[in-house]
Amino acid sequence: MAVGILVVAAACVLLRQTRPVDYPSRVPADMQILLPVTFGERAFWMFASASAGICEELVYRGFGLCALRGNGVPTWLAIILVSLAFVLIHGLFGLRRFRRFFTVGVLYSSLFLWVHSLTPGILIHTLYDMMFILAG
Repeated sequence: MAVGILVVAAACVLLRQTRPVDYPSRVPADMQILLPVTFGERAFWMFASASAGICEELVYRGFGLCALRGNGVPTWLAIILVSLAFVLIHGLFGLRRFRRFFTVGVLYSSLFLWVHSLTPGILIHTLYDMMFILAG
């Protein structure tokens, strides 16, 4: 799985290198400063995307959701609590986009409970984060 993620990351970096960096108006101005411009920034973004997808899913779904449910917290409340934590870890950016981050947290939690595996959530989360490199 890690090799596959690295191959996708390398392909995204190389694809993005061939396109101009002028971000269109559909990318909000407050997000444009976060998007990578140089080759080094793009390579780092791919590494950060992979680590965020893996680490956040392990922490919030793999540990948080399972620990809460294992301690008798009802599943619906555990999903809400880990989704709130997911929003808060993203700081003010997460709070400003509360509905989006909360909904995504609920969806990742539901996916984990449905398939009993973190792998699909990790892949989707990582690929979603990587897609910002192609935002322009």
